[in-house]
Amino acid sequence: MSRLRWGVDVFTDIRRLGLKKPKVIMDVGAHFGESALAYASRFPAANIFAFEPEAKNYQSLVANVAGLSQISCTKVAMGDREGRASIYGGSNSEAYSLKPHRTLGYLEEVDVTTIDRFLFEKHVEFIDFLKVDTEGHEMEVLKGAKNSLAKGKINLIFAEATFNVNDEGEHTQLSEIQSFLSERGLQLISIYDQHIFPAPSRLGYFNALFARAC
Repeated sequence: MSRLRWGVDVFTDIRRLGLKKPKVIMDVGAHFGESALAYASRFPAANIFAFEPEAKNYQSLVANVAGLSQISCTKVAMGDREGRASIYGGSNSEAYSLKPHRTLGYLEEVDVTTIDRFLFEKHVEFIDFLKVDTEGHEMEVLKGAKNSLAKGKINLIFAEATFNVNDEGEHTQLSEIQSFLSERGLQLISIYDQHIFPAPSRLGYFNALFARAC
């Protein structure tokens, strides 16, 4: 694994960046717990906070991580302010979003909080690894962590993004995320999990890893 190029396996790369035993991992947009379970397997000593706002997805998340005390589930959306918001969805439960889109229908009202508020309430001092997959809502999530970012309380961020200027808001432009985070001391390391759209073949979206500059 040590011979892999950067951008192939995120777990290898975060170890290269010095994160071998993370204490706190946050999974924003946890869906059914796929990522949270992977993190628990790789980092059995980490405390993992998983957030999923939609009711049925949340039920599946709780069921899938049952018995793993290191994973704490919270039925809430992360955003740039506290309150309530509408969530939208279609046939693909992975694509539910707080961003309205022509292909999505209204699902329910959900609670919204911010990363800054959650850390304050839970007395969490530092996030080693923050994953954000919120279908176009990534900037709002990151803006809700602006105080924590300013204080250097978040080490690595793994966020879904796109280069596609015709994306219509389903995914967040990488340039927006990169500009926001670079101003707060985090630099783009690599991209992963590239999803290729067909006919014509083109890069659709991917995950991007950002790390705090040493």
